[in-house]
Amino acid sequence: MQEDFVPFYVNLLQKRGLSIQSILTAFVGRAADTAYIPKEFMNFDSEITILPEAAYIFHWGKLVAVEIRNKETLGLLRGLFAFTKQFGSKVDQNELAKKYLGSGSAT
Repeated sequence: MQEDFVPFYVNLLQKRGLSIQSILTAFVGRAADTAYIPKEFMNFDSEITILPEAAYIFHWGKLVAVEIRNKETLGLLRGLFAFTKQFGSKVDQNELAKKYLGSGSAT
């Protein structure tokens, strides 16, 4: 994820009057290997999810998603992800969500 994703997302939820607590609670307990990527590599509208049999590339701003099931391309994406993680920092999404949920700022 882009390095300022969580504060950006929380701010967006607040602007739209959505419940931060109910949405962030959905993140708690999820198993995920998450790395924050420097801003210049990814924007807030993009997401890549890599599963054992498929990968999904989302552009939420344009409501476009691409599903990839080709094994060679999946291998390439896993390699790119491993390479990109060297430029980022590993984060525990559960701890980030709990921080916002426990801070009293989640409404």
